[in-house]
Amino acid sequence: METVLIIITLVLSCLAFIGVAVAIILIVKSNKAKGPDKDQIQGVEEIKAAIAALKETIPLQVSKSVSDQMVAINKTVADQMIAVTKTLKEEEDADNKRLLDFQNVINNNLNTSIKTLNEKVDTNLQAINQKVDKSLTDGFKGTSESMEKLQKALGEIGQAQNDIKSLSGEVVSLKGVLTNNQQRGKYGELQLEMILESMFGETKGVLYDTQYILQKAGDGVAELKPDAVIFLDGDAHKQILCIDSKFSLTGYETLFDSNKDLSEVEKEDLKTKFKGALKLRVNETSKYLIPGKTVKTAIMFVPNDGVFAFIQNEFQDLVEEARSRNVIIASPTILQPLIASFRVMQIDAAKSRNIEKINASLNALSAEFQRFMPRWDKLQKDIVSLSKSSDQFGTTVSKIDRKFDKISHSDFTPIPEADEEEKPDEIALANPEDENK
Repeated sequence: METVLIIITLVLSCLAFIGVAVAIILIVKSNKAKGPDKDQIQGVEEIKAAIAALKETIPLQVSKSVSDQMVAINKTVADQMIAVTKTLKEEEDADNKRLLDFQNVINNNLNTSIKTLNEKVDTNLQAINQKVDKSLTDGFKGTSESMEKLQKALGEIGQAQNDIKSLSGEVVSLKGVLTNNQQRGKYGELQLEMILESMFGETKGVLYDTQYILQKAGDGVAELKPDAVIFLDGDAHKQILCIDSKFSLTGYETLFDSNKDLSEVEKEDLKTKFKGALKLRVNETSKYLIPGKTVKTAIMFVPNDGVFAFIQNEFQDLVEEARSRNVIIASPTILQPLIASFRVMQIDAAKSRNIEKINASLNALSAEFQRFMPRWDKLQKDIVSLSKSSDQFGTTVSKIDRKFDKISHSDFTPIPEADEEEKPDEIALANPEDENK
């Protein structure tokens, strides 16, 4: 409002000043036309003085108004600054308070989390320590046991080394024994007899036999006595399978002697000698094929699996020739399943001889089974009847018990007719004649 008054004053002063100026100009022009007059000159001077006074008065009025306005503005600004400062102070205090509360909450949460974390770390460390202690204890225990086992194993190894040395001496001795043809023959016969005994048990002379005489000497006929025989028909002794042990190593030992450096020609020559010796053994085994007394096949037993494998790989033509002469070459590994199949044949033979007795026993069992079903049906009916009678007897016992209970309590009210016991059915007894059957 004060600003508007100052502006109006300034405008009015300017208009007055313009009016005075216009008057002076008019007077001047008039004087030029008529000539100056004293009074006019004085009037002009007075106007000039008024204008000068007005010039001095207007700035003072303007300055005062502006000053008052500036003072008012400064006061207003100061008051507003004070209010803003106060407001900012209050907001700062509130912010500081909220910040402090937030810090306290964070500190409390952080302290709680750190405490919980420390507790978990302590618990985990304790668990880890216990596991480590247990692992160390178990490890020390296992190490001690392992050391004891190791020491024991070392002792066993030492004993095994001693046994190996002893075995090496025995092998050398066995090798010296097997260099003799007769000793090798006895070794083969002993191994054959051990296999037969393990497969047939204590049945020597019944299911098998050793050194069995097939043909006695006389009238220009040589004695035939294979190393072992198997009676395929059991104790009938009419189907005889002959087994003869042959352990020929002619040329074989030299062929595989690591101390000798043999040429290919020498190796072939040794193989030829060994094959020739085997062919003689096949011919000797084929002599035990007697029509009408033995089966059509004989077995030539080679007591060593390594020698047998060499024969199969190198002399397949000899193996086929032996088969064509009804001679089967077998090693210990091959002979055992063959004997097992022969044992099955013996069992089948025994069954065929006793087939009539088996059929008679089955017929008698069938007759007993035919009487079994009717008797079983009758027994089931008797059990059902007995169960029903037991229920009725239980009803009677219950009723007697209730009557005694009423008497003991001096209660003489009659029991309803619906509780009266029904007449029990008679139990069907088995027919004595059926039982005598």
